[in-house]
Amino acid sequence: MNAGALVRVAGILLSTYLCRLSMYIHLQYDFDRADQTISSTDLQKNTKTLLDRIASGEQDRYVVIRDNCPSAVLTPTERYEAIMNEIEDLRVEALARDRLATLKKATSISHAYMLAYFGKPD
Repeated sequence: MNAGALVRVAGILLSTYLCRLSMYIHLQYDFDRADQTISSTDLQKNTKTLLDRIASGEQDRYVVIRDNCPSAVLTPTERYEAIMNEIEDLRVEALARDRLATLKKATSISHAYMLAYFGKPD
């Protein structure tokens, strides 16, 4: 077997392995229903119908599969905004925890003192 044939065989074996691996990963995703996954081709062909289903609430999300791998999620705008707000809240909470860990009691003031200092009523 010459070097070119070995490279082709190795490429085929690698391609087969990657395809099986991506199918395994795809199966590990926790999809509530089979109708939540769509191929990228189906998305191209039926964009209006799929978006109408999401907008009407008939479908809560679509996971777009491209080359046997999840590549995108279509979800209603309200759900996306809720997710982004939750992420921001978690980020702020983590920042607050970090700051509390380095808080110096000697230089901090009470909430009541701060309100009095800035002239805000209770």
